Amino acid sequence: MNLFEQAIQQMLLGNTAQARQLCEQILFPENVEPKALHLLGLIAFQEKKHTQAIDYLSQVLKLQPDNADAYFNQGQILLLTQQYVLAEKAFARTLQLVPEMGQAQLGLAQALAYLGQSDAALLHLKKVIAKRDVLPADDVALAFLHKGMLYCAQGVHQKALQCFDQAINLNT
Repeated sequence: MNLFEQAIQQMLLGNTAQARQLCEQILFPENVEPKALHLLGLIAFQEKKHTQAIDYLSQVLKLQPDNADAYFNQGQILLLTQQYVLAEKAFARTLQLVPEMGQAQLGLAQALAYLGQSDAALLHLKKVIAKRDVLPADDVALAFLHKGMLYCAQGVHQKALQCFDQAINLNT
């Protein structure tokens, strides 16, 4: 098992300090390995070091500008840290690279909703729901849940209740 595989194993076991140390052995002093930087970003995220996580993922994207996973993970962290404009850009780029990624559609919809762009958010949620036959049920249920929350915020309570019912039915 190589150092990177050991680092992933340690991270999955919850040993983030050990995983970080293994990644640093891969990277330093001269080597620049995008996979290790990406993993360090995920480790920093797990440790709630969000700025550091974003920085690591930004380094990955400088080296690999078409890395959809790095854009997606960065979008998730930006959304969590309420950097909605940047999150929107990260999810939009993810979808340019992988148009069928339901979770990126959900992330983009959330960012747009927080930016007050409810109609655009609804459009992306409807795209997830339209793919209900190929996407995981949890993604579709979340789309219905978020759609219901948007309708609720707009005062369209009957549509909101219908969306909530569909979300519940998908999770039972």
